[in-house]
Amino acid sequence: MRPFFFGKADRPLFGMLHPSAKSANARRAVVLCPPFGPEYVRAHRALRELAIRLATDGLCTIRFDYYGTGDSSGREDDASPAQWLDDIDAAIHEAREAEGGNGICLIGLRLGATLAALACLRRQDIARLVLWDPIVVGHAYLAELLQRHRALLAERPKPRAYRVPDPPTELLGTPITPSTIGFLESLDLLSQEPLPVRRVCIISSDGSPSHQRLAVRLREQGADVQVEHCPGHRVWLKEDDLIRALVPQTTIGTIASWLAR
Repeated sequence: MRPFFFGKADRPLFGMLHPSAKSANARRAVVLCPPFGPEYVRAHRALRELAIRLATDGLCTIRFDYYGTGDSSGREDDASPAQWLDDIDAAIHEAREAEGGNGICLIGLRLGATLAALACLRRQDIARLVLWDPIVVGHAYLAELLQRHRALLAERPKPRAYRVPDPPTELLGTPITPSTIGFLESLDLLSQEPLPVRRVCIISSDGSPSHQRLAVRLREQGADVQVEHCPGHRVWLKEDDLIRALVPQTTIGTIASWLAR
């Protein structure tokens, strides 16, 4: 692994490069697009283990933090999905430079999967796309975050007159900007134009009907779509210490096997 900064000089992004362990036989490079807020914190180890597995299999892999998150520059309240799409483009450029021009694969988890799909609409050079439990309908995801946020607050002491702001300014400890709220309220992958990428794998931890509907929609648009049901603990949710220590090896193996075909 090699940590590095990339992107624009005035707003550098932090990345972690996992060089291919089989450089002479490397087939393509992979960019991992992380989820939003606390879901990224909880899923960090799983994404790290996925990157290590892919590099071992011969796929140069880049993990990175979006602008305004993690170790990248910028304030959390300056972050926006539009900027994060630009960040994915910058990470793809770095992956292409590191791998020497072979095909690029995007893998995203949760909101990162949605952003990866939207990033494909801006390009013609993505060979494969893995959508790991993607957010299909944004307003449903926003409602889910708000419900989890209220449940968290109910467990903690707070001033008697406290009320969750409407619209919220933070969810589960992560600031959420008006632009992010607006993006989620209007998001619907089922109504997007066809993706230029032809090969797509959807990983569904819970067999969500929205994932099945997305698969049908993408097939109607001409994509070769494979849906893999990988039940098990959902790494982006709060779990007890024992569950948090686990890594979804079945899911990681499924992704690695699909990319190797």
